[in-house]
Amino acid sequence: TDWVSCLAECQGNLYSGSWDNSVRKWDVSAGKFIIEFLGHQDPVCSLAAVGEVLLSGSRDCTIRAWRVDTGECIKVYEGHSALVSSVIAADPVMYTASWDKTIRCWDIAAGTPKLNLFKKLDKPVLCLALSS
Repeated sequence: TDWVSCLAECQGNLYSGSWDNSVRKWDVSAGKFIIEFLGHQDPVCSLAAVGEVLLSGSRDCTIRAWRVDTGECIKVYEGHSALVSSVIAADPVMYTASWDKTIRCWDIAAGTPKLNLFKKLDKPVLCLALSS
């Protein structure tokens, strides 16, 4: 019930990340709210979908993996020291950008950083994109 900061689509549903620390799942065709995903301690700033999992990055410095069918948090990724501004997924890895001036690559299944792609850039990283 606060500002929406990000959106993602997965399996025909829309997901919204908000400044009230939540992720919400919406049925686009019916225009109805379905379920709320709770767990972040600060605003949700980025979303990405991979298979049946939704990834959310937050100002609480974490990334959470959620089951899209139930809203259950199945993994918490920790390692950034500032807001996670962007999350993108290319199974089996995800990439995250942060205001801590780093870009990280993670093993989605293991929940561990594979490597820091860039450490201590000059400025915070606001967004990422992948190209095939």
